[in-house]
Amino acid sequence: MAFHPLVDLVRRWFGVEESDGDAAITAKLEQGVAQIGADLGPVSLYLRALLSVDPGDDAVRAMSPAERRGETLDALRRLLVRAAERQSQILVIEDLHWIDSASEQFLATLVDSVPAARALLVFTYRPGYPNPFGDRSYFTRIVPAPLSADDSVRMAAAVLATDTLPAELRALVATKAEGNPFYVEELVKSLEESGALRRANGRLDLARPVTVSDIPSTIQDVIAARIDRLAAAPKQTLQLASVIGREFTRRLVDRLAEIRERTEDNLRELTALELIHERRRFPELAYMFKHALTQDVTYGSLLVQRRKELHGLIGRAIEELYADRLPEHFEMLAHHFSHAEDWDRALDYLLKAAEKATQAFGLRQAIELYAEALAVAARRRESVPVATLMAIHRARADLFFGIGDFVRSRGAAEALVDLARRAGDRVAESVALVQVAQALQWAEDFPPAFGRVREAIEIAESVGAQAPLGFGLYIRGYMHAVTGRLDDAEADVGRALSIGRAVGDPNRQALALHFLSLHRSWQGEYGPSLELSEEGTRIAREHRLVVPLLRCLWNEGVAANDLGEYDRALAALGEGFALAEKIGDDAYIPRFLNTIGWLRIECGDYPTGVELSEQSYEATGRSSRAGHGTGAERRAFIRNNEAEAWMAQGDLAAAAEALEESHHVVRHPPPSRWMTWRYATQCYAGLGQLALLQGDPERARRLADQSLEIGVPTRSRKFESWAWRIKGESAAARHAWDEADEALRRALTIAEGIGQPRQTWVSQVALGRLDAARGRREEALGRYRTAWAIITRLRAATRDPGLRAGLESSPLIREVENLVRR
Repeated sequence: MAFHPLVDLVRRWFGVEESDGDAAITAKLEQGVAQIGADLGPVSLYLRALLSVDPGDDAVRAMSPAERRGETLDALRRLLVRAAERQSQILVIEDLHWIDSASEQFLATLVDSVPAARALLVFTYRPGYPNPFGDRSYFTRIVPAPLSADDSVRMAAAVLATDTLPAELRALVATKAEGNPFYVEELVKSLEESGALRRANGRLDLARPVTVSDIPSTIQDVIAARIDRLAAAPKQTLQLASVIGREFTRRLVDRLAEIRERTEDNLRELTALELIHERRRFPELAYMFKHALTQDVTYGSLLVQRRKELHGLIGRAIEELYADRLPEHFEMLAHHFSHAEDWDRALDYLLKAAEKATQAFGLRQAIELYAEALAVAARRRESVPVATLMAIHRARADLFFGIGDFVRSRGAAEALVDLARRAGDRVAESVALVQVAQALQWAEDFPPAFGRVREAIEIAESVGAQAPLGFGLYIRGYMHAVTGRLDDAEADVGRALSIGRAVGDPNRQALALHFLSLHRSWQGEYGPSLELSEEGTRIAREHRLVVPLLRCLWNEGVAANDLGEYDRALAALGEGFALAEKIGDDAYIPRFLNTIGWLRIECGDYPTGVELSEQSYEATGRSSRAGHGTGAERRAFIRNNEAEAWMAQGDLAAAAEALEESHHVVRHPPPSRWMTWRYATQCYAGLGQLALLQGDPERARRLADQSLEIGVPTRSRKFESWAWRIKGESAAARHAWDEADEALRRALTIAEGIGQPRQTWVSQVALGRLDAARGRREEALGRYRTAWAIITRLRAATRDPGLRAGLESSPLIREVENLVRR
């Protein structure tokens, strides 16, 4: 169950009982949250959603699963931190090796708040579990060593409440237990219960000879022997509890017990024997098996047919006892009815549980539940409707795509294609083919992706299915774009946007606007890019579309930066980064970090820019896309940006190292060549700039030409301006004055034409240097003054302290200031 330990935490924290209705739960949450902090009122909305209660807020209801999960986990984190401000908190979660992935991700985030909070987090887990907490300095891992022979004997004596053990028993404990404390405990209790031990005159002795061969070889056998010695009634109660689960409530046991009035006596006896223990008394009396092995062995002692009967009885009892709270129990009901082989009920609850997990953004749990649903569907006497099977495969394709497993996403989508064809449903077939193409696209297998999307488009056009047609055009346009066929991309995505508007599909509109905004930005049309990103952002906000919102905020930051609107860029990128962190989008977290780093480098805030770039590099390596073409793209862009920072500071060795790594990616791109055209254009320009600084103008010219060979066909206007400036400075270094003048004027014309202030003022400085070298001092001074006017305008419009400091202190800007004031 997604977020099971967190649901349990909230229920116990706020005293929510199993019998509470929605109104009672809401009241308890609101009152409890208010006691922790009056300003935390909105937190209760998300806690209600976590407990499967209507949040009572339209905005929360309208959120995408990813956004709602992010807000819920952030609300819970803030609540725990605030509670720790009032009073020290200790949070204990046992058996972490069984935790669901969604809860695990929350805990990995929560531990980052520990150093600043009065809180102690304690987790227990089995050896072999790869904990998600890394090597944080405040995380201590304690691995209990096996008990020594003496410690085992002392523990056995403590369990038996005696000071000394008979020599024979000491030898048995030391020989058989092998330092396992659970075995020690179970062994001596088994011996005591079997009558092998007797107490006389304050001493403990063996009542009969016991040899090593008399002792069960495994802990499971020891537990089984203890269970076999139980009287019939306690044994039946323990077996019933083992079918319910590791934890069980007294109310459910009472409901199912054959002799209800003796349940209390049986549970008391089992507790005294320490086979079970009380889990909690409030809000409802609940018990728990002392160890998972005890439950497993007890469950295994039942005949298969009896287990099946009990699972069915338990499932129906849960339906009756918790009729008004069934969504909380979908997973448990699916489990019991599956084991009861009540396939109709099992399938119904598995599908409901899978949808619930999807809505909670527990994607991996949903995948597992849908897999179980398919297995159950195959065992039903009557065939499952094709529409149901198609819905399962469609959901699985989306879920696998959501976790980045593109191979299995394609498999599920291909199964959906087959079902749609058998059903003669051409619309569903076109939708499924688009899903196949999308999976292939992100698996970087472009040839079959183009083939499948072409099929989808042809079918959609023939039957007038606009939704899959728009989606197919978007996918095909995206693939055209990442491989540098931008005109084809523009045509497909522009058409997808028109279809999205016609059919009222806000998600498709916002995604198409993101792409078209990015395309305009690539080609230096920053104003139109901003307009498109603003429209996409507006649509995404109105419809709570978190992925398009992330992308359009990123677009806004990129375009605003290139226009010199640095504060606006930083605000958009900061908002996007916070949202990406909140929902755990590990593809966009490094993207935002890299872009914010680039913004700061552009403004001369080099230390912060490089630090953010390095964080992006590390985050890229940890992300699910590390081995993907987007990972190679990110690493190349990071090193390109860092090289600019190093060159500006005069550290040519560091710049050369960074560009060498980027150039390696350019020379050895991923098979799909995902965005290689873009980062290669920047890389060759950067290498050209480095060659100039190293005093090799001829090599600089050649590298600038390589940048132009890619930049001109793709109309990468900003990089064109940079490359022409390198060519001009290369010619100036060779005293080819006319050639230099022509190239630098061309660089300036492009920069002014696209309204890119940084490229404009840097080109003015380069022309000023050329004029100065040719003895045209007045013309040079005029160029410097023009550059300085642009710089001062940018500085005056920037409020962020770090950006403003960079615009005041970068070496090139200080040089321009000195040239103007001579």
